[in-house]
Amino acid sequence: MARAFGRRRLHLAAAIGNGLEWFDFAVYGSFAADLGRLFFPRFDDGLQLIVSFGVFAAGYLMRPVGSLVLGPVVDLLGRRPMLITSEVVMGVCCLLIGLLPTYASWGAWATLALLALRTLQGLSVGAEYTGSITFVVENSLPTERGWRAAVTASGSIAGFVLVQFAISRSLDLAGALSTATAINESLGIAVVQLRAGSATASEPAAACNLA
Repeated sequence: MARAFGRRRLHLAAAIGNGLEWFDFAVYGSFAADLGRLFFPRFDDGLQLIVSFGVFAAGYLMRPVGSLVLGPVVDLLGRRPMLITSEVVMGVCCLLIGLLPTYASWGAWATLALLALRTLQGLSVGAEYTGSITFVVENSLPTERGWRAAVTASGSIAGFVLVQFAISRSLDLAGALSTATAINESLGIAVVQLRAGSATASEPAAACNLA
């Protein structure tokens, strides 16, 4: 019973955590035009939007880098510590982006800070997405691995839906970002607590023998 409860905590944390990682990605994409006006020089609106989406793309480009860099770390420390770290990094970056001074206040430093935070978010997603699915498969019963993995992967869709909810609850950019940040930080804390308290198989080989 205790082991089954621990697995349920693990699976719930994986689905929510995966959703939050993509939630943060979708927040930037949804507000790219507004963020472009806030964090980039005042030149042509079209070029400003392109540069803003370029920073958005930087996060995607860092995903495979995150997998390559953090993969060996996972082999040394295990999946759970790395997944907790990835969730913390994503949550902190999201909070800092919400608090970041604009280009009018910091100039080019604001742009560079935004790029650095987006890069860290990309590294975080590189560790989270496939890592959480693999973690779930390793700690599931043989008859449940397929649908457990599918539920975890579908968490990304829930993340995009949550962004639309945040936008619909606010009439302006500040309100929407505040709502999105509140959702992210609240659920992020819950995911970290669930992962920290869930029982797992210590090795993939042990996970294969779960019953």
